[in-house]
Amino acid sequence: MNDGQENKFTMYEATMAIMDEYEAIWTTVAAVSDITSKITNIITDIGNFRQIQVADTTGITIDKNAIKEDLIQATLKVINGLVAYAVVNDDNELRNRVNYTRSDLEYSRENILVDKARLIYETALPLAADLVAYLVAQEDIDAITNLLKDFEQALPEKRLAVTQSKYSTEAIRDKFREADGLLRNKLDKLILIFQPANPEFVSRYFNARIIIDLGIRHTTNKTIISGLVENKATQQPLSGVNVWILDKGLNCTTGPNGRFSIEVPEGGTYTVKAEKTGYATYTHDPVTIQKGTEAQIEIELTAL
Repeated sequence: MNDGQENKFTMYEATMAIMDEYEAIWTTVAAVSDITSKITNIITDIGNFRQIQVADTTGITIDKNAIKEDLIQATLKVINGLVAYAVVNDDNELRNRVNYTRSDLEYSRENILVDKARLIYETALPLAADLVAYLVAQEDIDAITNLLKDFEQALPEKRLAVTQSKYSTEAIRDKFREADGLLRNKLDKLILIFQPANPEFVSRYFNARIIIDLGIRHTTNKTIISGLVENKATQQPLSGVNVWILDKGLNCTTGPNGRFSIEVPEGGTYTVKAEKTGYATYTHDPVTIQKGTEAQIEIELTAL
């Protein structure tokens, strides 16, 4: 998750902690109970997806690279034997066909490396008895095919890890949208029914709903709210979006990359609004920022 999502996730957890603390007050209201349960489940889902997203694939990469190096070494040993055999027997066709250097193998795409190693194995196999004279034993030839199996197996494992991480990133965005909708459009409205009898609960709930920027990004003493505005459906950056800091009357327009940056005079809690012709106006949850830091947020606009 990015910084903005981490900050928002912390807000979700703080909000649900307040709900748990005052459960006796709202538990008899079915609609509140239902929405709270859904948000709690979403928080669990986000946590699970985050574990997949940040799962360390370094081990897979290291294993694959180690196997690749072993495969190259084994293939080069057999290549040297084949080239020596070809030179002694004046077999220029064989020499030209198998005369790969380390660089040829190292910088080949993975599928091409597999093809080259397999070619060397298939060429050497019928010449195994002859290659013994050039310090290439049968086990050296067999090593190529064994390492090929290991290397080819490592490739889909790496692709799977990357695919899972990408899927989790997309799923996290969907879960954040779902949670935002439930909070902003439903729970925030329903909580107000408890105001007359339980003002402390309502006050603490809305204080928890404020997003606090937990990342420390120093900006040479400037206090900045920045971020990215995207089309919710296409995930493409939106230019020409008017972004306002309502509390201070400050605004700017997003550039071609959909990004904005607004300097505010001091730390505090601010409400950010974004609007563009053809899109529904969006008001972000309040953002709390410390003086001399930068809070980064993401905004998604829905086309009308």
